[in-house]
Amino acid sequence: MATVTIKKGSMDLIKTDRSHLIEVNPSHDGIVFMFKNNVHLYCTDQYLPISSKELMRNTSNNFPLANLIFDIANYSKPVVAEIT
Repeated sequence: MATVTIKKGSMDLIKTDRSHLIEVNPSHDGIVFMFKNNVHLYCTDQYLPISSKELMRNTSNNFPLANLIFDIANYSKPVVAEIT
């Protein structure tokens, strides 16, 4: 069972089954995580680089069976995919 974890630094915000994550989309002032059952996590960070937003979106789209760990506070390595 693959999981998705969203954290900001040392604070864990969400840890859930990977199948619950529908999509990740950049916004003008941050990033939006969309889950099943109409749950959205809207993280605002005006300094989050566009490259980090795109990396998060592309990783979530291209690795559907991997464990994903998003760290919104880490601009240089915002997501890690652990292949299971």
